[in-house]
Amino acid sequence: MPKPEQISGASIPMKIGNTTYQARTLSDKDYDELHAYCRFKFIEESKLSIDSMLLSKEARQEMLTSVMLASSSVTFNSPEGS
Repeated sequence: MPKPEQISGASIPMKIGNTTYQARTLSDKDYDELHAYCRFKFIEESKLSIDSMLLSKEARQEMLTSVMLASSSVTFNSPEGS
């Protein structure tokens, strides 16, 4: 197993049980996709919750607007995203 300082963007073999996988560090694109997925799930779950409430059209729209604003700060690393 390589030392932490030897790991770069290149893949390294990682054996789990009898299977060997090629593991690599996450790229910027990988992180961007994880952040986008977390934002999507945050919005989706929030919308399901809002839809289950008996709200006026105005109150529902206000809550959805708040969710959209809050979603901009959701990341893979944030408590809301994990």
